[in-house]
Amino acid sequence: MRTQAYRCIRPSALALAVLVAFAGGCDDDASGNGGGADGGQLPDASRMIRDAVVPDAAPPDGGPDAGADAASPGDAGDQDAGPTDARVGDASDPGDASDPGDGGRDPVCFDVPQPPGQAPLDMAPRCRARGGPLRIRDFRDQRCPDYQARPARQPGVAVDLPEVVVTAVFGDSFAVQDPEGGPWSGVYVYNRHHLDMAQLQPGTRVALRGEVIEFFTLTELIPDADGGIRVLRQGEPPAPIVISDPSRIADGGDLVEPLESLLLEVPWVKVLQTAPDCPRDFGMFVVDGLLRIGGEVSLDYEPAQADVIASAIGVLHFSFDHQKLLPRSDADLTVITCGGVPDKCEADDCPVTPDAPETGRLIITEFQNNPSGDDSLREYFELYNPNAGAVDLAGYWAQDCAGNRVDLGGTVGARGYHVRAASLNRADNGGVRADGLMGDMFLPNGYGSILVFDPDGNLVDQVRYAPGDEGWPDRRPGEAAELPEPAADNRQGASWVAATRDYGDGGQGTPGEAWRR
Repeated sequence: MRTQAYRCIRPSALALAVLVAFAGGCDDDASGNGGGADGGQLPDASRMIRDAVVPDAAPPDGGPDAGADAASPGDAGDQDAGPTDARVGDASDPGDASDPGDGGRDPVCFDVPQPPGQAPLDMAPRCRARGGPLRIRDFRDQRCPDYQARPARQPGVAVDLPEVVVTAVFGDSFAVQDPEGGPWSGVYVYNRHHLDMAQLQPGTRVALRGEVIEFFTLTELIPDADGGIRVLRQGEPPAPIVISDPSRIADGGDLVEPLESLLLEVPWVKVLQTAPDCPRDFGMFVVDGLLRIGGEVSLDYEPAQADVIASAIGVLHFSFDHQKLLPRSDADLTVITCGGVPDKCEADDCPVTPDAPETGRLIITEFQNNPSGDDSLREYFELYNPNAGAVDLAGYWAQDCAGNRVDLGGTVGARGYHVRAASLNRADNGGVRADGLMGDMFLPNGYGSILVFDPDGNLVDQVRYAPGDEGWPDRRPGEAAELPEPAADNRQGASWVAATRDYGDGGQGTPGEAWRR
């Protein structure tokens, strides 16, 4: 499938400072490359980005400046490799015959421009005056008198918003924000089929009446079934807020709450990972700052490692334990392909099938994949020896389906436990008494796997966990998954429970001990 290597967008003021060299914005002439209003191409975009953004850049091998070459892709004289061709910047593209050194890749692939510094955000409370109309920020900003703690399920806090503007539509849900925008002014709306979504598009002004809940830390508005959504008029969507540092809106970022459900733009990031939820595929990829992009709409763009995203626009969202930026369509992505390849998902490489026979000499009885605090130091998994004699772990190893592994060692006494953790320092690992490190293994917050093998390569035990799916218990951050009955089938999600006993700052669980309520 081909992607558009460059797409016309309506950049914000900050992005314009970086993208102004792209011929001053979009070409609205219907006779040229589709026009900007419809998300069409920038004319000769490949040449423009070379000439204007990095005019003196040269590839690492010292090849000539691609922007100075009149035969570069996108030149009016090149009818075979214009800016709409996915081969721009791809390793399969022979590139410019006069520029043999860089394989046809854009210089931006080697030297990604740095966006300007973050424009100041007005974080001051902007609460309504007495008797004034309710706004989203009034019930989202804790500093406002209208703020109330929101329950996790209905009945929620009743709200009546006289006018908000739609910024994105995703299936049966949509995002809105106060017309004046700014921090704390966005909320996600779960329509529940109360309104024909065809009436909504970015820019539509609506009135909302319903209940607000806190759904897994996402503030969500559920409209009343009768008249909870009223379309007022159509209008222009607001400009996105530009965020120059994507880590600030990624997991743990300092802006995730004030900017939740708002339309944002992230300029100049590189694709780092294309299969973050392997073995499942939720259509997301990871860029600089460990920010996830995608997940709600199907995109034609097929991400590859090292692609450069000149601009990504979308709504900041939270689901399945992660913050993510949700583009509304391919038109929200301005992509420069750089010849990389997608990550290979571990589902293709798992050395055993989910129903493979197991020796059962050891049993995986607990794991912490989403601890309180820093995941990188506080994850762990627990093995149990159900036998009457000790088990020598020399030659045993554990791994995930992707081959990330740790060699085990030591001895597990009869009816005893063996814990492997990301750190042996209890001050760092959240309070876990561990018998050894996890090596290269890590436990994703979403879908993951733990496989244990004996010295002969026989599968001892395996668990493939799928939070929120196939009977797996709902667990909040910090709650480990525990197997109350070691004899139960730990391949089944229904055999597991969410831990309740505190073991330290890392959360709830009983690492190294029998399950206890």
